[in-house]
Amino acid sequence: MKYLLIFCSFLSFAPIGAEEQVVEKQPYEIYLEGLERLQKEYRQSQADLIADADKVVISIYDREWLSRRDPFGEKETPPSKGYPTPKTLTDAERKAFLPILTKQIRSPDNGMKALCHSPIHYIEIFSKDELIFRSTFCWKCHNFTFEYPGDSQFLATNEDLKEVFNSLMPVPPKLIGEPGE
Repeated sequence: MKYLLIFCSFLSFAPIGAEEQVVEKQPYEIYLEGLERLQKEYRQSQADLIADADKVVISIYDREWLSRRDPFGEKETPPSKGYPTPKTLTDAERKAFLPILTKQIRSPDNGMKALCHSPIHYIEIFSKDELIFRSTFCWKCHNFTFEYPGDSQFLATNEDLKEVFNSLMPVPPKLIGEPGE
């Protein structure tokens, strides 16, 4: 009995330094959480800018056309054969389109990995003649590009966005079945 009492009293004392251990976050976890928070804040502020944009140009993604067009916009560059001319949205079209796009940009936890990203649609958005946003959209892997200062990410698309794109700039029959459609 004496030994049992000594043994029990020994168990009642916690070893020195055996307080409940707090698991600290690793530096990489802290970095990722901070980066995610900053990206979300940046998307929110970029969506606010986009919501007030005064010009939206939508086109079927044409790498050749993008590479040969005048970067200063001083002369017209016709699209490649079989591609429609880029379209500047009317005020009504722009006012209908921008809330759908900005809602998707603002969506929480919207980051994703690209699966194929073979885009079919391309947009440029301007405010007072300054390009504030451009992106390519792939409907096969359901994502679009979003640029951060010094980085980029793929954000998820949705059916509303696809529907409005296809109503504003339908994919030409020649390109149906192409990557991204």
